[in-house]
Amino acid sequence: NINGATYSTQSQVGDNSLFFDGVDDDFTIGSSSGLRIVPFSVTGWFRLDNKSERHTFVTYRDDNNHGFEIQYNDSTDDIEAFTFDGTFHKLSSGVSPPVNTFVFFGFTWENGVGKIYVDGSPEGSASLGLSTNTSQNIGFGFSTSFLEHRLKGNLDEVLWYNEKLSDSQIQ
Repeated sequence: NINGATYSTQSQVGDNSLFFDGVDDDFTIGSSSGLRIVPFSVTGWFRLDNKSERHTFVTYRDDNNHGFEIQYNDSTDDIEAFTFDGTFHKLSSGVSPPVNTFVFFGFTWENGVGKIYVDGSPEGSASLGLSTNTSQNIGFGFSTSFLEHRLKGNLDEVLWYNEKLSDSQIQ
């Protein structure tokens, strides 16, 4: 379900990407779509219009605040993933992305271990608790918990895998 996001000819792969205005645009995939989070991988391309605010790329959280998010964090100037299982767990990439340039991201999770990738390179891994009993929609371009953390920029070719991809599969 696309809400406000528009197709843009600024694209890394193919002819179009989705542009999010940073105010009220989002894109969701229903929980009945066959996507699952044990194990899983998500990859895609993002382009930021600015670095003066937080930008959420992917979110999957339930009403009890269990799930995960992948975002750009303006206070640390890096791409990060965090998970929730009743406790907050954070994995920072340490990579500062450029503005107005498409950057490839990836995140995998299996057996309590999360791994974050930037431009095909693994940039960190850690034990990350993650509640897998969620049945929420998967969201793109917004945070389900922090509505001000909306993407102002583009997402392109975001892919979800119902398996953990290897390093070589993400490169």
